Amino acid sequence: MKKEFEEIYFNHDGKVSDKWILYIKEWERLFLPFQDKEVDFLEIGIQNGGSLEIWAKYFKKAKHIVGCDVNEACRNLEFDDPRITTVIGDANSDEVEKELRKITPEFDIIIDDGSHLSRDIIRSFSRHFNRLKENGVYVIEDLHASYWNWLGGGLYEPYSAISFLKRLVDIANFEHWRINQSRKQHLLPFSQKYGVDFSETDLSMIRSIKFMNSFCLLYKSCPEETELGKRIMVGSEESVTENTLKWDRTTIHDMIPVLYDDNASFDIFSLKERVDQLIVDAIKDEQKISTLTFQINKLEKEIVSFENSKSWRITKPLRILAKFLRRDNDNG
Repeated sequence: MKKEFEEIYFNHDGKVSDKWILYIKEWERLFLPFQDKEVDFLEIGIQNGGSLEIWAKYFKKAKHIVGCDVNEACRNLEFDDPRITTVIGDANSDEVEKELRKITPEFDIIIDDGSHLSRDIIRSFSRHFNRLKENGVYVIEDLHASYWNWLGGGLYEPYSAISFLKRLVDIANFEHWRINQSRKQHLLPFSQKYGVDFSETDLSMIRSIKFMNSFCLLYKSCPEETELGKRIMVGSEESVTENTLKWDRTTIHDMIPVLYDDNASFDIFSLKERVDQLIVDAIKDEQKISTLTFQINKLEKEIVSFENSKSWRITKPLRILAKFLRRDNDNG
């Protein structure tokens, strides 16, 4: 008889596991379709290893339960279940990726419960989403950290992990953009910021994205299954609309094409770039003003010094006489 995830979790008496109650309740609904399958499972960030033991209990038919952690202390963890394997090192390094590939080339489930740093979350997604099998799920935990400055986040931080994931919502709706921009271009600011690359094919396989409090789920399917598909109309009575049945079995692309301005100048990163440039220009202007102010002050000092000089005082009567002569000439 299959046990529910909550039951397995709360009855666990092995290595320590640390999960939020919301996750524990959600995992049963999320992972039930995988429970009786020979899954390949990867968790980034394992701490004491308790979650790996729990996953092994829940996925009885799993082929591989793999945990990855940068903490060297995790190297000493030992497990009775031979399906559990640990890889020690940075999940975003080539070395670790090679070790993971030796175990299995792809995974059905990937959970990122690692450092929670925005840069690591985005780098992990760029590296490991392409190793997720079709119909697999990619889970990112503890996204509350994406709102904390000290972990590279913030409510209005454009380069945070949560800002990145919001962009992926646009990616899932790519076929409706109707502008001259690729999926990769839409993520270019993150590629440049974090030194990563994204595959257009992988991005086209994002079937759906689900957000809940502090975590995000991304489901992967073949590109054909991520498209909106055909419009299906049934029934025969049409008393309100007129002749709409003509659209039956058509696609969104059969509608009259309307091309839209990309409005890229209103993109947060374009605006940020403009603001940064204005700041640079303002600094240059301040430097110019400072230089001119210094020159003015220098000239004023020279004028005062000249006016106070002996030669200036001696020639004062001559200047007065010259003034009167000019006035007389003007009157004459």
